[in-house]
Amino acid sequence: LEAANAPFWGIRSSALDYLNKMDEINDKTSLKTSLLKILEKDKKSLVRKEAVALLSKIDKPDALKTVRSILLRDSSLAVLGAAINVLKEIDSVQALSIARELSSSKEAEIKVGAAEIMGEFGNNQDLPSIEQLILGGEMEDYNRLRALLSYAYYVIRNGSESMSNAVEIMTYSKKNGNQYTGWYFDMIMERFMEILQSEQEGIDEELQQLGNNSDKNKVQSLKNIINKLRTKNPQTIFLL
Repeated sequence: LEAANAPFWGIRSSALDYLNKMDEINDKTSLKTSLLKILEKDKKSLVRKEAVALLSKIDKPDALKTVRSILLRDSSLAVLGAAINVLKEIDSVQALSIARELSSSKEAEIKVGAAEIMGEFGNNQDLPSIEQLILGGEMEDYNRLRALLSYAYYVIRNGSESMSNAVEIMTYSKKNGNQYTGWYFDMIMERFMEILQSEQEGIDEELQQLGNNSDKNKVQSLKNIINKLRTKNPQTIFLL
């Protein structure tokens, strides 16, 4: 901890990184005191970023309070991104609650970080926010990919019931994508098709075994989505 207060910022950063790699830090009180001082007064954003990552090692209430404070006052995008990421390690339930608050932020870095949390932990109330983040066209460069992956994570977790706007989302992403979204686009499409086909096959098999027609509407809905994805012009929309 003494090295975390060294005069040279490189030593401070290395010391914090070393502490972060430790399994457990017994003196949480001293750690908290050091981190709060660094986060408030250290002029180097790289040092503050390392300090943020250590917040998961102090008591949860203090950590959450500190993260909220950072999100309100720090001007560094790297620090803000680290603060959002560490939320998931501190408390996933609280992280989701805070992410919902942050989804209306004016800062792209905060909005896309919030979307990543909602994609990983959210439910149906969070899906429209993720979809709008993509369709709104605000995200640029790598953040455009992060928004698309947030949507993909959500769909993969929740299955076809979350894919009512998949054709629109993926069509938009293909037409308005960049080199970053291009890296993952085909992979996401393949995964979506696997989900749809797997669910359709499962329901078809169940219907045959039970002679039950109650799921026919869902089967037809799945087939409709599959057909829409398949029949789009592959040269301009999908690369299936």
